[in-house]
Amino acid sequence: MMVNISVIVPIYNKVQYLQRAIDSILAQTMQNLEILLIDDCSTDGSYELCQSLYGKQERVHLWQNAENMGASATRNAGIEAACGRFIAFVDADDVLHPDYLKRMYQMALRENADIVAEGSGETTEPLGLEIPLAQRAEYVWQGKYRTACYQKLFSRELILRSNIRFQPIVFLEDVLFSIEALLAAKRFALLSDTLYEIIETPESITRGDLLAKAPQYMDSVVKAIRFLSDYMESIPDLAADKGSKQILFVFIMQLSLLSHFYDLTKQHSLEAINEQIRPVMEKEFGENYQYVTLLLDWCMNKNRKEQE
Repeated sequence: MMVNISVIVPIYNKVQYLQRAIDSILAQTMQNLEILLIDDCSTDGSYELCQSLYGKQERVHLWQNAENMGASATRNAGIEAACGRFIAFVDADDVLHPDYLKRMYQMALRENADIVAEGSGETTEPLGLEIPLAQRAEYVWQGKYRTACYQKLFSRELILRSNIRFQPIVFLEDVLFSIEALLAAKRFALLSDTLYEIIETPESITRGDLLAKAPQYMDSVVKAIRFLSDYMESIPDLAADKGSKQILFVFIMQLSLLSHFYDLTKQHSLEAINEQIRPVMEKEFGENYQYVTLLLDWCMNKNRKEQE
């Protein structure tokens, strides 16, 4: 029998947060669930903890990747294994309100929605539904549709029909997934409540000393924009819509400046940042890399002054 929801939890070195996160999933008032715990070769005992506490639970499916593959490939493995009518992604250090999945699922059925997402505090549910594709970029830009892959319920049929998967990049992979799903969905609905609690931990990939991560981040930004451009070109109603493309490209750049490069500029000089990202810039832009770097420097410096 098909379960209502497959909950996919990628795990990597989250041992101190895992029990609280998984217990909050098991405590959901929506009972017809399967929980896919996928350990990406943790070295801190995360997998062993899951084996000990949850390995014999009927609703829990636990396995460990043969090698460390990263969050994108781990979530994709969960998609391939999922059996639920809908799919939810939960980070291994976050916590769910007991009614989180039930409320999302009921909204999905009531509105016949491919996606149900927790929106901003100003959301008047069920905002969204069948709005034109061109307006969906505005929902992203205005923050009505948040682009993390958590805080959402995705129809598995939508994901499989549209062949939506997480791209093999280190950052922004969930942003691309969520935008791609939004553009592919026939109907989507937004909830006003926030029943998904995001726990910010110092081990996050977007925290700590970010300078060493700068090349991967810059590479991810370039690849994200290129992927999104190609994807939108493949949709007839959006191929000639330069306005929507520009909105989404600017959104990705602004998100990058605020979530990564802003913190970088507080920790390191522009010269140090440029030295780190130079190999990526030369590879992507050739002899023009310095002009692109100058533009990025101006944006980073302007953004830092506006935020201070």
